[in-house]
Order: sequence, then C-alpha cells, then structure tokens
Amino acid sequence: MVSIAYFIACQLLAIGGCLKLLNPQLSHDAWEKLNLPSSLIFVRSVGFLEFSTAICGIIIAGKFLPFVVAVWFAIFSILTWHILRLPVPLPCGCFGKSEVPTSRSHLLMNFALMIASLGSVGVDGLREQVSSRSWWGLGYLAILIMGSILIYAVLTYDFAFRIRSRNSQQGR
Repeated sequence: MVSIAYFIACQLLAIGGCLKLLNPQLSHDAWEKLNLPSSLIFVRSVGFLEFSTAICGIIIAGKFLPFVVAVWFAIFSILTWHILRLPVPLPCGCFGKSEVPTSRSHLLMNFALMIASLGSVGVDGLREQVSSRSWWGLGYLAILIMGSILIYAVLTYDFAFRIRSRNSQQGR
C-alpha cells in the first residue's frame, strides 16, 4: 500500500514540475516573498528537476529515488510552513496557475507524501508493480490515477472558500 502513496507522490511531483516549467510566475512570486532565489530561469530549472526526478522515480524507484522524492517533499513542507507564517495568505505556486492560498492541508499532504516516500525505499518501479499483479494491475493503475486527481483537486480548489462564498450569498 505504501507504494501507491509513493507513486501518487511521484505523479504530483511530475505535475508540479511540469506546471512550473509552463508557468513559473506564481512560484517566482512566492519564493520572492520568502527571500529565496526566484528568477524565472531558476524556477523553471527547479521544475525540470522535479519532473525528471518524478519520472525516474516512477520508472525505476529502487533504493535511491524514493529517498530523493522524500527530500523534495521535505523541502516543500519547509517552504509551506514558512508561507503559512506570512501575514498575508499566499499561493505556494506549487501547481502553476492555481491561486489557492497555501493552507495546512498543503503542509499535511507534503509531510504525508514525504513519509510515504521514505517508507517506499526499495520498492520496484511501476512497470514491475503493475505486471506482478496480473489483472489487478489495472486496478492498481486506476487507484494511482484517481488518488492523484483527488489530491490535486483538494490542493488546487479552495473548497472552504467556495462553501463560505455560497453560504454568504444564501444569507443575503
């Protein structure tokens, strides 16, 4: 089961890296507010490294890459914690155009995916995981895809804001 969370972490890392490559502006803004290096070239380079790590982590996994994926999520946890301490709500820029303010769910998810990745050290690559399960391999893939979609939706769509907005409009 830990391998499922690890492959979901890799998928989210790939999505975040790809979106930083395509639209680095939000990450640039967040990193600039934290006084971190934030040139667009640097942000895109980090996005490329995230994407590359994630793809290799999915294909190869093994003893080294889950550890590297865990390090990425440890870094994200630290950045998220610092963003949460800012006086003004700020999007983390982790998923490109998403302007959802960083929340405790981002911090919790980063930390959980870091722990899952550490727990997956030594796991086989995705091809081996799927092929070793015969027909259940398709179910395994479906769980991975649905899990990534669910987590992505939770982190990029501000459900609490939408509910508050709807309730305030009903009260009028």
